[in-house]
Amino acid sequence: MMKKTFTLILISITIQLFSQEISGILFDKRTSEPLIGASVFLKGTTVGAQTDIDGRFKFKAAKEPPFTLVFSYIGYDAYEMEVKSLAQVKNQLQIRLTESENLLNAVEIVDSRITEKQKENPLTIESMGLQQIKQTASATFYEGLSALKGVDMTTASLGFVVINTRGFNSTSPVRSLQLLDGADNQAPGLNFSIGNFAGASEIDIQKVDLIVGASSPLYGPNAFNGVLAMQTKNPFYYQGLTVFVKGAERNMFEAAVRWGKAFKNKKGEDKFAFKITASYLRAYDWVADNYSKSANVNALQPTTNPGGYDAVNRYGDELQSQNANSFLGSPKIIRDNLGLGQIYRTGYLEKDLVDYNISNIKTSAYLYYKITNKIEFKAGYNFGYGTTVYQGDNRYSLRGLQFHQVRMEVSQPDKFYVRAYMTAENAGNSYDAVFTALKIQEMGKSDARWTQDYQAYWANHIVQSGNGPLYNLDGMPDGPSTNFSAWINPAFDTTYARAQNVMNVNRDSVLKWHQDARNYADTFTNGGVYNQRYVPGTARYDSIKRVVTSRTAFDEGGTKFYDKSKMLHVQGEYKWDVKKKGQDKNWFDLITGASFRMYFPYSLGTIFQDTFSRTYLLDSLGKRVQNSEGRYIATDSTYNKIRNWEFGAYFSITRKFDFGEGHSIIPTLTVRFDRNQNFSWKRKDGTIDPIITPAASLVYSYKGNHSVRLSFSSGVRNPTLQDQFLYYNVGRAILIGNLHGVDSAVSIASLSNYIDKSGNFARTDSLRDLNFFTVEGVRPERVQSLELGYRGLVAKKVYIDASAYVSFYQHFLGYKLAATFKGEKFVNDQIRPFQVWRIATNAKDMVMTYGASIGINYYFIKNYSLNGNYSWNKLNRMGSQDSIIPAFNTPEHKFNIGISGYDIKIGKQRGFGFNVNYKWIQGFLFEGSPQFTGTIPTYSLLDAQISWDVQKIYTTFKFGGSNLISKRNYQAYGGPGIGRMIYGSILVNIDCDTFKSWTDKRKAKKANN
Repeated sequence: MMKKTFTLILISITIQLFSQEISGILFDKRTSEPLIGASVFLKGTTVGAQTDIDGRFKFKAAKEPPFTLVFSYIGYDAYEMEVKSLAQVKNQLQIRLTESENLLNAVEIVDSRITEKQKENPLTIESMGLQQIKQTASATFYEGLSALKGVDMTTASLGFVVINTRGFNSTSPVRSLQLLDGADNQAPGLNFSIGNFAGASEIDIQKVDLIVGASSPLYGPNAFNGVLAMQTKNPFYYQGLTVFVKGAERNMFEAAVRWGKAFKNKKGEDKFAFKITASYLRAYDWVADNYSKSANVNALQPTTNPGGYDAVNRYGDELQSQNANSFLGSPKIIRDNLGLGQIYRTGYLEKDLVDYNISNIKTSAYLYYKITNKIEFKAGYNFGYGTTVYQGDNRYSLRGLQFHQVRMEVSQPDKFYVRAYMTAENAGNSYDAVFTALKIQEMGKSDARWTQDYQAYWANHIVQSGNGPLYNLDGMPDGPSTNFSAWINPAFDTTYARAQNVMNVNRDSVLKWHQDARNYADTFTNGGVYNQRYVPGTARYDSIKRVVTSRTAFDEGGTKFYDKSKMLHVQGEYKWDVKKKGQDKNWFDLITGASFRMYFPYSLGTIFQDTFSRTYLLDSLGKRVQNSEGRYIATDSTYNKIRNWEFGAYFSITRKFDFGEGHSIIPTLTVRFDRNQNFSWKRKDGTIDPIITPAASLVYSYKGNHSVRLSFSSGVRNPTLQDQFLYYNVGRAILIGNLHGVDSAVSIASLSNYIDKSGNFARTDSLRDLNFFTVEGVRPERVQSLELGYRGLVAKKVYIDASAYVSFYQHFLGYKLAATFKGEKFVNDQIRPFQVWRIATNAKDMVMTYGASIGINYYFIKNYSLNGNYSWNKLNRMGSQDSIIPAFNTPEHKFNIGISGYDIKIGKQRGFGFNVNYKWIQGFLFEGSPQFTGTIPTYSLLDAQISWDVQKIYTTFKFGGSNLISKRNYQAYGGPGIGRMIYGSILVNIDCDTFKSWTDKRKAKKANN
């Protein structure tokens, strides 16, 4: 008995000693694409593993060498590797399989393209792999994401494309998180990513995952509506030189280069690697030239108001208030200014204000070092620079914008990582286009002065006390000086209706007189007291524009942003394999993690409340003294520094229960705790409001072909730096963050009732009718979602992924318009001057969104697929009329349908590919700022491309076009019309083995000579 026991113990020890973990990655030898669902096993046994979506595998070989590893994949020649010592498998293996010439049936091909891990995932994830990125039909891979199920794309400019899911789309995507190799890709001062402006070059992207819906438990605050995770190529696995060149319409030119190289130690093990990437893009941007009437409810129609109108992409023509520049209303105002109506300033078109010559430079440099055969260290630097147009509350010209990110990371795949990075931005010479138009107009003449000049011309040249050309029109009633009784009640309405009818009949004459009055108001200088209008296209205009856009708004009277904000982030995660004693299989999986982030906003008061308090040099009259450049001379200053930190920790537990034949259930529980410096768990009223975001899921799987998932998830969005600290003067209002609340605010509606058309104020006895209220300070947004989904193979040829969801949102962050009085409220029975504010705050009501989506992929022949998807999204305000609730900005219905193929053989040539995708988007209401609110019409897009991968010369040729229907479409109201983009590209990819082969041949040839 003792002998048997000793023998068993010895065998157990021997098995553990030789239980070597074998790991690696499988590639297609020709395309370098990871092979998904390939089999790796010990020959003659069932011990092994299947590769995941990244082509990776890992298993323990409880056997002492020698043994043979077998690598097999549907449609590829199997490869056998003889292992004579453990040193051969100490490091991660890199195996490249050669494609077989024999075509196999479609059922096997489907199984190989979709892993068990994908089917069992409790989240809705849309992915683009290496092959899909190469084959995308859109002009860029980033725009190609819009063909995925449930994805909304918003184009604010050619250089600024926003990706979002499940509603509440915006050109400022604060509710989505974008990661580049796990690092937040946001601009610190904006708290959101600027599309792929500071992302990765297309030739360095390995895959993109889009996690749909709230994902805060694992990804932290701001993973509110989704997470876009981009993964770049590791130089240990992707070595060699890649060169990319693209040309397209709109003078587009793009070029990129990547070089990756790995080095081995004396033992022949990969030890050190590096990669360098650089890309350059230039183009002429889509033009925002929507000159239809603004959706502002107070704006008059251009067809009925000869005095002008507020156009969407013309800035400076907006009214300061509902009754500004209006000569309508009382009989006295109308009869004294007949035909004048409401007049709008001339304004400036966006094309005269912004730089449409966009450019983008992206570079990166990374060093990799293997501390052990499993643990890897990397350090790198990303840089982005360029010019584009951004749309937020206004339209902004981002000129010379810079983005810097340095990072370090220690990690072991599927085990742990510790990551730290610092991100910094520099606004360069960026400025607000709308505010620039207002400033340039102010440089010429104030609104009040311009209105007076317009009115004076009309009175002196058109009306002439009832004797002017207006009263000489056929059928026009006599003027007040001749027949005054006709212009007062009760005859006024009849007389005015007759006059209005005559002016409508003679509209061309009235329009000409208004144009004459406008020209006079634009050019009259009163002997040099005022300036003439600055006319675009002239040296005078260019000069004043340079002055305005080169000065900051704080104390120099300009519109330039100063933003050198930074963000520091540290994060770690560890995966615990919890096993029962004596068992090799995990009992359950445990993930723990934590993160810390610090923001360093720095705008010198041009954006945030980090202002300088300055003391200025004054003259004998107490006025500020200016220098030769027109800037005020400061003698002293103090700085208000802002900092903001946040911390979070989480854990996730997963266990797989197998029962019956091919049946399994996988429950998962995740909980995250977050804390922000400015948002305590304890509210002012004493109530406890902890920031906890739980998630739970249950996945049922049957034979690896079908799975049903039920999941609950939650999300939190901390108020952005702008929600907390914004202080931005746009001239007609000041936009402010609201950390502590605002007291004694007056509603704009009640204040407007006491301001007549002349700008006079009501008497003190009406004070009780003013609506005073308190605006509460901001707090984090919350969302909770429930989702039911199915993934599986149907009829052995079709892969289906369908889901339905419902989400409940609370504490939506938005803003309220209000006014506060300056100084004492009343002096001499009149209201003192007031200031209009747009104040950040939260909605009080809960709203619900719900929807469903389905995606179908039909793999009918090897390397061919037919795919389609449909999404339905709906907002239910649950009876709320709260104006703070942000705009849904999402089409209710949309769908994609496409067909693609790659590595196709035609005759003796192979490597041909194609992709055609048709997208249809139902029209919807887009609500941005009041200037940029309106209906987006229904539109459709047709993208297509053909390609040829010529292996002999290591080159892929690609020709295609986006929006081939060629009809301009609008994706954001106030944004540009998006037209057709025909493009052609050349991609050269030469791996290090090929370079070595060339070198060896040259050496051999030289030796033979």
